[in-house]
Amino acid sequence: MRVIYLNLSIVFLFILFLVAFFPLGAYFFTFVAVSVIAISKIDNQIKKSSLFFLTLFFLLVSIVINEVSIQRFINGNDDFTTYYNNYLSLLNGNMSDIFYFGGGFEVGLPLISLFLTKIINGPYPYVTQIFFIFLFFLSMCVLVEKNTIFRNDNKYLLLIWALLLFKITSMLTIERQAVSSFFVLLAIFSFSNTKKGLFLIIGSLFHLSAVVVYFLVNMILRVKTFKSAFGIILLCLIFLVFSSVLLQFLYNLFPNEKLGYVVYFINNHEYIINEFVKSTKQILYVLPLLIFAIVFKIKGHNWNLLPSLFLFVSLMLILSILPGVPTRIFMPIIFFLYGFYYYDFFCSFNQKNQVLIIIAFSLLFTIYKVIIPGYYLRYPMVETYPFYYVSDFYQSQGNVQRSELPESIIINNENKL
Repeated sequence: MRVIYLNLSIVFLFILFLVAFFPLGAYFFTFVAVSVIAISKIDNQIKKSSLFFLTLFFLLVSIVINEVSIQRFINGNDDFTTYYNNYLSLLNGNMSDIFYFGGGFEVGLPLISLFLTKIINGPYPYVTQIFFIFLFFLSMCVLVEKNTIFRNDNKYLLLIWALLLFKITSMLTIERQAVSSFFVLLAIFSFSNTKKGLFLIIGSLFHLSAVVVYFLVNMILRVKTFKSAFGIILLCLIFLVFSSVLLQFLYNLFPNEKLGYVVYFINNHEYIINEFVKSTKQILYVLPLLIFAIVFKIKGHNWNLLPSLFLFVSLMLILSILPGVPTRIFMPIIFFLYGFYYYDFFCSFNQKNQVLIIIAFSLLFTIYKVIIPGYYLRYPMVETYPFYYVSDFYQSQGNVQRSELPESIIINNENKL
């Protein structure tokens, strides 16, 4: 027993060393460690839970360091700029800006920002982002606990899969929709109509699309047969034929900026192509799973969620003809549920094989963060003195004119060391 505790002490000291000097290495190694702990046969469940969540804490810290290494305020397409300006306005005492979004109804995010002004009390955008990373992390833990649609034989492994495919980088750019998506999923996972209504009301305080998103995402998650999936796809194609007229009619009845954007650019080929590219990038994360599941089905192994995943991928591509629509209305799936789909498919595998697959994926995402120039732009990936990145967390930033930022930018970050 002493040998086991000694080995664990060495593991945690090594993780702490990586966090201090090489946080991206800690990101990979903690996924390995937490996955092994998740399938370990430890008789004392309290000790197992303690070890699991301690390792998970180090994983969370490494995620924070990775995400905060991304430079903000360099791209006009980043909604975080608007959210941060709203935070600054509230910090300066402009309480009327609580009603800045959604015609004054979407007060959810400004109220969180108002709370942060009391806690942070300074113009520190990256500290506010650290708060939201913790918030989204806790949201994922809640969804794993409240899940009523996907399998949950081993909640530890489910949480690991969920965090592995967590789209937190995107969530930090559109925080209102991210928080709203969490409450939409809580409504979907709830059996009580009272709770569903309450969660949708709260979700609407962050983004008014919550109710519409709820019905569409719930429809996808509840599909169990390919007959139903193809029926929905057919209805969607019929809708697209008349979409220009229907959306214009809706816009005339309920004029708003988001619907107006779709109506204005619905026949713009450049925007349609851009939307198709965005949708393709989003579904790339689940395309391997879809291919695996189809191959297994051909071999006679049915997976209950295959029609649901097939419908999601199909609608993402089909609805790309409507600029800004597919990625917005399916955000709960994109942000939170990719890992749930993967776990549901692979949980029928041997647990050791699951861990090997998780390790392979975590290695792939670690390499991805090395290659993509956006990561570790604010500070290096490796340094010779411990916790070198902490001072950069407190970089201050005044009000940013989003309209003056370029729509796209080429980042030169070849040497991350």
